[in-house]
Amino acid sequence: MISLTTLLPGGYTSPERFVRTAYLKAHIPVPKKTEDSIMSCFHIIENVSIPRGAVISSRGSYDYTKYTAFINTNTCEYFFRTYDNMNIAKVGLFDNYEWKDEPFSLGKLAHPMVFQKWNKK
Repeated sequence: MISLTTLLPGGYTSPERFVRTAYLKAHIPVPKKTEDSIMSCFHIIENVSIPRGAVISSRGSYDYTKYTAFINTNTCEYFFRTYDNMNIAKVGLFDNYEWKDEPFSLGKLAHPMVFQKWNKK
């Protein structure tokens, strides 16, 4: 038996990444909980993220996925993680903010990665 995933493109061009994303989105089980939906989104995008060093631009610099973000349009919650910190952060766009005519800052996005320590007992 041949798996359809072996026929998917594996490169980093936009069309190849789009095809992989569309395939994965169409074939994962529909999540039942919000948290599962968020995790599914990040797992799908992991498959098309570009690691630093894999693609060199015509300018000689590295092209890579600097951040990944999703928004829940029902709750206006913004979920993101950066290249240097894979922990998922959540910002409620209406939490503790007053309506203003100008954009507001989420603050410094470069937070250090926190590693959990597992103790063998």
